[in-house]
Amino acid sequence: MEFDWESFKYNVSINNVVPILGNDLSTIRLAKTSLSQSKYYDAILKCGTMDEECIRINLYKYLAIKLWEIYGRGEPINYSVNFNSIVLQLLSRDIKPDTIKNAIRNETIRLTDEQIVLDPYRKLLQVKGFENFVTVNIDNFLERAFEAEDKKVNTSINFSIQDAESNPDEKPDRALPKIFNLMGNIKWGKFVDSDEESLECLYMIKNDSSFKAKSLFDTLDGKSLLFIGCSFPDWFMRFFIRIIANERYTNSSRDKYVVGYPIFKDNDIRFFLENNKTLVIPFGGNIGGNNVLQIENSIGFITEINNQFYGKIGPAIPPPPSPLPGKFIFLSYSRDDFSIAEKLKNEFDRNGINVFYDKDSLKTGGDFDEILIKTIKDADYFIALISKNSIGDINRYVYDTEWSFAIAFDTDKNYLRPYIIDDTRPTDEKIPKRIREKNITTITNFDDFGEVVRKFIKENNLTVVIQETKPNPSI
Repeated sequence: MEFDWESFKYNVSINNVVPILGNDLSTIRLAKTSLSQSKYYDAILKCGTMDEECIRINLYKYLAIKLWEIYGRGEPINYSVNFNSIVLQLLSRDIKPDTIKNAIRNETIRLTDEQIVLDPYRKLLQVKGFENFVTVNIDNFLERAFEAEDKKVNTSINFSIQDAESNPDEKPDRALPKIFNLMGNIKWGKFVDSDEESLECLYMIKNDSSFKAKSLFDTLDGKSLLFIGCSFPDWFMRFFIRIIANERYTNSSRDKYVVGYPIFKDNDIRFFLENNKTLVIPFGGNIGGNNVLQIENSIGFITEINNQFYGKIGPAIPPPPSPLPGKFIFLSYSRDDFSIAEKLKNEFDRNGINVFYDKDSLKTGGDFDEILIKTIKDADYFIALISKNSIGDINRYVYDTEWSFAIAFDTDKNYLRPYIIDDTRPTDEKIPKRIREKNITTITNFDDFGEVVRKFIKENNLTVVIQETKPNPSI
């Protein structure tokens, strides 16, 4: 089976792919001098790679070595440097589970921003189209990547066998991305640390009837699944994919991609998956058909995803022009509501009020998005035209990008101004919560926007300058 980049990119662009992220993506970079005195320095060096005066090492291999350094009584590591194996060895020596978890948590939260390699997570977040994420990692690197990218995100939804419910009363904002931490989270304080606990956690999720379990499976329903860096044992991987897909392998109606699974050196698991509607992209493998690409690991695949969207798909899209000087309004609308948006803009134009709107709303691209977001931030007012089109648009660009950034920049009570332009109810839960909390105006007379504009001008003490024509600052 060949990997079809064009089909994959299209699925991503319509928000039809959910990344399922595993331990292989979490890497740290530690100064060599801080490790050289460790009795287990050779083990750390063997598991990592040199990077100038630092050592890069997978977080979970480092934690395994660190746990042995703390509780292994100075004995050499005679076992595989594997997180699960080390935890089981410590449990067999009567080290209490809570003691092990406290050490894992303490060693992880001590890591500084400079020591955590967020690059793979940030590159994923930069790809327009990934709107929800599922992770089996117990670290909080994905959440930290959202902070580093200055992107708003819902409070993470955490699962764990130690607590059936987290954030039970907090419903996600539909305009913001969601993170599902299947194995708990160190920041939350409850998490799993062995394959046995992970298996139990998956069993509980499958049989859970809570809001958060329903939210998980509703989010994944009908979506293509991209498994990246999930280094589970063979038997666990088969079970994990089956639970997350929530359907039999042979009945699958969606695309499933499994990237860089180390055990694919064993042809049995690869044969099983590829003959059950799952595309395997192994380490060191060629992908892309005639356009052959090599990936060395899961992080390399993420880099290639980012390159495919922003580095190798032709000339950069020219940025939008800057708005005219002075105060201006950013007008956000669904492409299907263009005629209404244009009438409203023209009425503002006649009153000398600058309006910036995206006339070619299907344009995307790194430079374009960056400048568009800056324009939203610089606008004095953000008008959101709410309709069944805007809250139900399959591409969700207006909903997920323009509205979510407007919410993030809404520090002035007059900045975000929502208008309903059809029979959508102001309480409709598809409207982001922060917008529902605003005083939403419903427009009923589409033949005369003059009243709407005059009221807006009066409420905001704007100066009216009647003009016959005005240059169009739209994209």
